[in-house]
Amino acid sequence: MVVYNKSVAPKLNLSKKQSVVALSVSTMWSKVFGFLREMLTAFYFGAGVVKDAFNVSQAIPGRIASAFFITMLRTTLHKLSQVRVKLVYCCTRYKHLFSTTPGKIILKNPGVSFC
Repeated sequence: MVVYNKSVAPKLNLSKKQSVVALSVSTMWSKVFGFLREMLTAFYFGAGVVKDAFNVSQAIPGRIASAFFITMLRTTLHKLSQVRVKLVYCCTRYKHLFSTTPGKIILKNPGVSFC
């Protein structure tokens, strides 16, 4: 018997207030570390043409990498959604092979090939 869980990641049961506080604290730490980063680069490079060249040299590879990874993520999510649609189709077409419980799909006879 093969069991497929719908959600693999553990669920955090946070209230809205806890979520807002966690997001606010993480944003605050991000701003503090960003300010420290800017202070260190200004200390080492100064505030001028060299600092601007450093910023550009860091920005170009970052933009190229983010465009590449965003494309990969969108493609992967699209393919995963197609797999999910096919799985739901198979579960509805071959109801006699599956036992469904909330959040789980159980294949009754794993030796049967279908779809």
